[in-house]
Amino acid sequence: MKYNDATSNRPEGERVLNDNTVKIDLPNNITEILNEDSWNKNDRNSITLFKNGTTSIVLVALHELAELLPHEAEGTMCFHVLEGSFEMVMEGNIQTIYKEQILAVNKGIFYSGKALEKTIILLTVTDID
Repeated sequence: MKYNDATSNRPEGERVLNDNTVKIDLPNNITEILNEDSWNKNDRNSITLFKNGTTSIVLVALHELAELLPHEAEGTMCFHVLEGSFEMVMEGNIQTIYKEQILAVNKGIFYSGKALEKTIILLTVTDID
């Protein structure tokens, strides 16, 4: 069983990140990250919901126009937009993803992105080295 460590942003303590099963309460997690000081002070906030040696699931909230700087996909990535809209640029190709859409990006692809409005994304990364 793997737990996170408490931080100044989430001092209430540990939560399970990896076990035989991990139940994730998205509405509760969304409320949590939108009510933290980090959301009010920065252009984004996030929380890791699950993490093992090859897979990571992260809930990300972005203010309008918040950007993801260019990166190389460290694994196969699925950007599932739960709320809002997000524009991705991948090697010159622009894709806009909207609520209830998923964009899958293969490992090794260079990408950047921008929230076109307040946006909440469930990001799943697999095949991490």
